[in-house]
Amino acid sequence: MHGVTAADNSILCTEDYCKNYPGPSDTPCPTLPSRCNKTDPESGIFLASPTPCNCCDFCIGYLNEGDSCSTGEETSDSPSEICGPKLYCDQATLKCRPMMETICTEAQMKYDQDKAQGKIGDYQIRPICDSNGDYVPYHCTPGGICYCVDKDGNRVFGSMDNNGKAAFELPCTCSRNHKEMSAVIGRELHPGEYFRCTQNGAYESLQCIDDQTCLCVDAIDGAPTYKDVAPVEIWAISATTLPCFNSSIYQKEFL
Repeated sequence: MHGVTAADNSILCTEDYCKNYPGPSDTPCPTLPSRCNKTDPESGIFLASPTPCNCCDFCIGYLNEGDSCSTGEETSDSPSEICGPKLYCDQATLKCRPMMETICTEAQMKYDQDKAQGKIGDYQIRPICDSNGDYVPYHCTPGGICYCVDKDGNRVFGSMDNNGKAAFELPCTCSRNHKEMSAVIGRELHPGEYFRCTQNGAYESLQCIDDQTCLCVDAIDGAPTYKDVAPVEIWAISATTLPCFNSSIYQKEFL
């Protein structure tokens, strides 16, 4: 099932709709940048397309180190190409340059040096950095567990068994945001100041602010999932007032 990007309620997003898209009256799918290759994740980033039901492929190609780039303006069109992972567009030269060393990339270099010298232990793995040079949200120990970490690699709330699926099942967004907000205000957050996190570091779907007003949120970004449903006072919670309420899960806590 695809998401509708147009405001036309007559469009029904089905597999058949996209198989037959574009039709005679539809806008043709845009041509993908030549750099983009679905079989090569390093060639670009594939995103939802600005077409009905996201039927078309849409990609922003990755530029290589030394390629010409543009920092763009607020009024500029969306770019078709950007500097690739661990690269940035140098405003002085308008060329893609390597990012400054981060805690994660420095840890990678240290690991590589130790490995070359035979100093790596059986349970050590090479740190994984994201496109900004920060640690990815999780760290795994061979044969053990995977746990959530902040962008500097420090452990935060959230963990699971190391079953090889941490990239898909350990988002850590709630626990990471909690840590970052604590750093911003300079103290630990009090109950009622933050959303509750699930065991995998995601947002719990039912949230109550100051134990008074409750609402449903998205597990990944914490945004309200039912924007037309007003927050509900905690004493009035039920499956009727809040769609995300599950009495088998929350019975002891709210009933």
